[in-house]
Amino acid sequence: MLIETHHLHADRERVLRSVLDREAQASTCLGHGLAIPHGIIEEGADMYGAMAISRRGLDFDTPDGEPVHCMILLVTPPTQRDRHLEVLAALTRAIGRDPNVQSQLYTARSPAHAYEAIHAEQAEDFNYYLSD
Repeated sequence: MLIETHHLHADRERVLRSVLDREAQASTCLGHGLAIPHGIIEEGADMYGAMAISRRGLDFDTPDGEPVHCMILLVTPPTQRDRHLEVLAALTRAIGRDPNVQSQLYTARSPAHAYEAIHAEQAEDFNYYLSD
């Protein structure tokens, strides 16, 4: 989905291997229903992402034992590592620590509803890091 959505000219297997290699180092399940798997992409100069919501929740090994409801896949070129860390921190603050945003996002019934949840006033810091 990430490669197709962003029209990337990237090798799917190489992107997947990068994400799985990173996941093997340490889980990117952060708890509170949020997981942010990520990897390195050599193609392009920008960071790319895709979000998936599961209202029912996915069974992963999480720090709090709760299912994952929101998974955000990020791929970043080596030149954007600082921005990558800023985005991870912003996502953690905006989604991982705010029960109101979590509730709205994890029960979203459409992409538009999910967009509204993460662009709420409570998520102002999150928007700062994701806008150009």
